[in-house]
Amino acid sequence: TGAAKEAAAGAAGEGAKDSAQEPSAQAGREAAAAPPPTAPADGPGKDREGKSQEGGKTKKAGASRKSRGPLDALWARVEADCWDVAAWETMVAQLRPRMDNKEAREDLRQVYKALLEVFPTSALHWRGFCEMELAHGSEEDLKALFGQCLLKCRNVELWNTYMKFIQKGNDKSVAPGARAVRQAYEFTLDHLGDDLNAGPLWQEYIAFLKGAGPGLLFGGGPPGSEETMRMSAVRRAYKRAVAVPTHCVDALWRDFEQSENAINKQLAKQLLEEFKPKYQGARAVCRELKAHR
Repeated sequence: TGAAKEAAAGAAGEGAKDSAQEPSAQAGREAAAAPPPTAPADGPGKDREGKSQEGGKTKKAGASRKSRGPLDALWARVEADCWDVAAWETMVAQLRPRMDNKEAREDLRQVYKALLEVFPTSALHWRGFCEMELAHGSEEDLKALFGQCLLKCRNVELWNTYMKFIQKGNDKSVAPGARAVRQAYEFTLDHLGDDLNAGPLWQEYIAFLKGAGPGLLFGGGPPGSEETMRMSAVRRAYKRAVAVPTHCVDALWRDFEQSENAINKQLAKQLLEEFKPKYQGARAVCRELKAHR
């Protein structure tokens, strides 16, 4: 039940350390958006000699691994040139299909650790690492990984892996588990809700609010207030979701209309008229973004 709080706190703490080391969060995003041509995802954290620039440390790629094994030639390549993307990708491709094997899994863990020292904002490989630990690792190791990567990588697929972890570790049929899942959804949408691909996350969150027992999510208030509080939470989520340009904005607007009309048609008309310009603006931005992709 405490997994959402601990993972969120770890991610927030990592974000605070990153903010202290950088001039601003915006500057960090701009730097991540302009990687060297050979970067496999978002951008490196090392110089051309393979020395880590993070925290003033200098460490050669792969130096901490315990054994070379059958990947000897590929390790030699990345140790000679940490920007050898093809060698990194080949090691990952060779090891991922064998994750059920303990030795291969440990080899892959070493590859991911070394690779992510070189490319610390590679959401693709953070997600691969987290998925491996979700399937085969410990909860504590996975919490630590999410604490390192979530606020560095505004990537929907990576954050979906985080939500899988939270839902796997919390029983939504009891109040503590249901509230932990709600907290994780809100944490995720606060950081990623304005992403063009975040529409399904909004839909999942709203479906969760509608489907969970109101007493599980909103117990502890005045007697009989749980359903009203749940309805208000659903409305707030819709208001936020329809104002964001996502691929699902039209579907979210239709659901918002149906939801409000089912409660009170007269009040729905006023509310929908108020939010329709925001929806139309988000829809126009979404179309423009699609046209330029």
